[in-house]
Amino acid sequence: MLLDYHIHAAAHGEYRYDYEWLKSFLDTARRQGIKEVGFAEHDEFVQLIDAKVLAGLRGEYDDVRIRLGLEVDFIPGREPEIAALRNKYDWDYFIGSIHFIDGWGFDHPDYGYLFEKKDYDQVYEEYFSLVNRMALSGLFDVVGHLDLIKIWGHRPWRQSTLAYAKPVLHSIKGADGNRNK
Repeated sequence: MLLDYHIHAAAHGEYRYDYEWLKSFLDTARRQGIKEVGFAEHDEFVQLIDAKVLAGLRGEYDDVRIRLGLEVDFIPGREPEIAALRNKYDWDYFIGSIHFIDGWGFDHPDYGYLFEKKDYDQVYEEYFSLVNRMALSGLFDVVGHLDLIKIWGHRPWRQSTLAYAKPVLHSIKGADGNRNK
């Protein structure tokens, strides 16, 4: 079964949850044979989600299951805030992602050049350490874009990417079904 649980309908705040806009995603899903879609905004845009619009669309699209999730930036120290956000709504799923390493938005086009000033192996080590901590937190159902660190094409020199990722994959597997509710 085809599904897509990583739709940012509000994108980065430039779009609204209006009926016609969300309907366009669902019509595309229908044409492509996608049977489940999940609208999952970044947590800083949670206020843009309109559950009433989603509820109305659920009534019209009985052939496409519509789910609601949230993609949350995991930053150490934010765990209580993330837990409160998780418990504030009845989410179908919660995505945890790493977009920042010590305040550096490494995947943002304005800051990608900073890779050139860094030790790639150290960056990969820090990134996967954060992903591991996130996976072990029990706050998330899904790890979002596990390989985001590769966004600008930089690769570690001393070890393979897999060498950094493999321990994290074991943590993710071990965390399956152990999420804090």
